[in-house]
Amino acid sequence: MDEVLVLNNVSKSFDGIMAVKNVSISIKKGEVVGLIGPNGAGKTTLFNLITKTHQIKPDSGKILYNSHKINGLLDYQIARIGIGRLFQDIKIWGSLTVMENLLLARTDVLKENPIYRLLFPNRYLEIKERNMKEAEKWLAFVNLEEYKTKKAKELSYGQQRLLGLARPLCNNFELLLLDEPTSGINTVMVQTILEKIQSLAQLGKTIFIIEHYMDVVKQITDRVYFMDNGEIIATGKPDEILANPVVKETYLGA
Repeated sequence: MDEVLVLNNVSKSFDGIMAVKNVSISIKKGEVVGLIGPNGAGKTTLFNLITKTHQIKPDSGKILYNSHKINGLLDYQIARIGIGRLFQDIKIWGSLTVMENLLLARTDVLKENPIYRLLFPNRYLEIKERNMKEAEKWLAFVNLEEYKTKKAKELSYGQQRLLGLARPLCNNFELLLLDEPTSGINTVMVQTILEKIQSLAQLGKTIFIIEHYMDVVKQITDRVYFMDNGEIIATGKPDEILANPVVKETYLGA
């Protein structure tokens, strides 16, 4: 399998404190790879470096996406090349409908403004129709098609999580970074989300996931990286990582 995401000795410090230290990671197409570790380990900072959230960039090292260095790109450029992210805080627009949430998430949404409509009416209609079809496809995928005219705030929290997952899918991102997608939801909805993630991997999507629930990690990941104090301490299959003495002592309390 081809490597989709590669990090080579990536480091980042804030005010002299090393948040990420010489991290090297490799993820292949179609894999579901977990990132686990205690709070403050540097997991979210690592995701921020990949997606350039808050325009954070590495101090050193390389980040490669499909063999191309992406260190210097901005967040919107990262999205345009095929990397999407689901934040732990899902950041839905509660006063908008479910469908509107997806349409506004499209990277070509600016082409649907009134000026573009006046200047390029035919092209505008093509884009609008394409966006509607894409949104309806992914709403059906996450079982929210019947709620498309509802306000997003009227959905249950679990359904809002599904909506959050559908937004990056609506842009056909090939690499998805998911930050605790099962946090705060009931067992039934956890299984629904896990089934969707597994389906995405079967469709060829590549998933990099931060997760605290070990049952989730064991169920859906192909490989796991364990991170502590900004460093990758261990990597391997889920059972190998969970049996690792260092992981058991520092993270599982065993």
